Amino acid sequence: MQFPYDKKRPVQEDMIKQVETSLKNKKFMLIHAPTGLGKTAASLMPALNYAIENNKTIFFLTSRHTQQKIVFETIHKINEKNDSEIQVVGVIGKKNMCSQQNVEQLNSGDFAEYCKALTSDKLCTFYENSRKKAILELVTQQVKNKTPEELIKVCKTHYLCPYEITMQLARTAKLVISDYYYLFNPFIRQTFFSKINKELKDAVVIIDEAHNLAGRLRKLWSTQLSNKILVIALKEAKKYNQQHLIPYIQTLIEDLNKISDEFIRDGERMAKRSEISLSDKKDIAEEFEEAAKIVLEDQKRSAFNAIASFLNTWEQEIGYSRILRKEGDFVILKHNCIDAAILTKDVFEEANSVLAMSGTLLPLEMYADLLGFPRDTVKENYPCIFPDENRLALVVPKTTTKYAKRSEEQYKNIAKAAAMIANSIPGNVAIFFPSYRLRDSVLKYFESEYENNIFLEQSGMSKEEKEKLLSKFKISHGALLGVAAGSFGEGIDMPGILKGVIVVGLPLEKPNLETQQKIQYYEDKFKKGWDYGYVLPAITTCFQNVGRCIRTERDKGVLVFLDERFSWPMYAKSFPKDWKVQISVNPVALIEEFF
Repeated sequence: MQFPYDKKRPVQEDMIKQVETSLKNKKFMLIHAPTGLGKTAASLMPALNYAIENNKTIFFLTSRHTQQKIVFETIHKINEKNDSEIQVVGVIGKKNMCSQQNVEQLNSGDFAEYCKALTSDKLCTFYENSRKKAILELVTQQVKNKTPEELIKVCKTHYLCPYEITMQLARTAKLVISDYYYLFNPFIRQTFFSKINKELKDAVVIIDEAHNLAGRLRKLWSTQLSNKILVIALKEAKKYNQQHLIPYIQTLIEDLNKISDEFIRDGERMAKRSEISLSDKKDIAEEFEEAAKIVLEDQKRSAFNAIASFLNTWEQEIGYSRILRKEGDFVILKHNCIDAAILTKDVFEEANSVLAMSGTLLPLEMYADLLGFPRDTVKENYPCIFPDENRLALVVPKTTTKYAKRSEEQYKNIAKAAAMIANSIPGNVAIFFPSYRLRDSVLKYFESEYENNIFLEQSGMSKEEKEKLLSKFKISHGALLGVAAGSFGEGIDMPGILKGVIVVGLPLEKPNLETQQKIQYYEDKFKKGWDYGYVLPAITTCFQNVGRCIRTERDKGVLVFLDERFSWPMYAKSFPKDWKVQISVNPVALIEEFF
């Protein structure tokens, strides 16, 4: 297979050769590949050659289905260059492909049961049509190598189930693009591989934006139980004639009441496994799952599924924490997954090969530990390919968002410093804060200091609202104020639009029991609890934020870290050396000289 572009960048060529060598030697890889390197083509080309020669299938995993577009574009270019017909299929969440009305309101567990109930009773027209061989053969030719969005559109016109058609295409595809969960959720993986008639031992796994994987997997395997859910479950049991579940629900209510009695006001404490007194939890969980199917025939969600998920994982001890939290009248018992390596273990042991890459995968040793990569994993840290003169990285130690130092006076100082920097940048600026609350505390002072238009990211914005906001921002001269862990902090590309990014403060997690348990776990396991559980995840988020600015070789921008803590050695050591970060209390002069 020939490379799809006219020439390879030197760093890109190095990456291609290293991936080739690692695949040949069956070594896993971790790759830090900064923006602009062309890591999609550099990973796909050698992987495709290997997969074709050895009869393997590539599974290219992304954290958002919008990231599938560049993979499709790359494959189309490869096919054009080589006059080939490599088959690719994009798999997104089953719920997002469903043509039934109002399913977007369901959580994933309830949707799975709802879909199962409809299809087993032959009540889904789309599914039934997809099983007709003549229609299937006709449509699969029309949608071959189409993106999920294109495929869904065609399937709707033929009243077919896009998910079933996608599974049919995946059987013969050489490249399958999907979310992380299709491989790392053991229940989804088993069904998925069975439907597409493939085996994990024949999988070449490429994990894109791999800095997201640990957090996503921890979230996947964390469950919780609340008094609110139990009250809803009690009503469901009575309404749907599931009286045999009432004693279990009442026992769980009694357990929650008993272990929360010591709270006079809001607070949290560690909980013990024995404080949930039900025995045979797995068997009881199955009863709740079966009852949920009956409920979902009539309504689109059931509290029974939440209880089943909680009971199924509650007994698991190593790599988990149990925390009881009281918030007003609500009592919440959380069973949190701390160690993502629990979920990667089976995939890493069975898959043919695994390559994980990201533009923010430093330090590589941390991600190897957090994700459970083998000791002999090949770790590559590639330099930024953009000219140094295109980037000015500054630490401005004039203010701080440290909780103990927050005050109206501090908010005024942050607003003044951020506005002064933003006013000196000739173009659009994105400013990211640790939280909406802190952003809004600074905003009232920032408005009077900043000279151009202000755009605000809001919590819970729909896809349409985000696109509308970005469209206005792109044609204006102004500042977009968002949060570090929000949609715009990582998920937007604005080449040529942004001239600067200001990261205000460190987006550290709240030092609550959950964070403390994570720190302690990684301290016990790796002797790096503070770094792995607290400091470095926040730094990675900051690097993602500033990564919005310089996306192409033609972009030129300023990256500003506005907090005194960025100058402290424990944080400063994390900055990439090729950024040549400068510390300055007078950034305006440097910015004006830079532009």
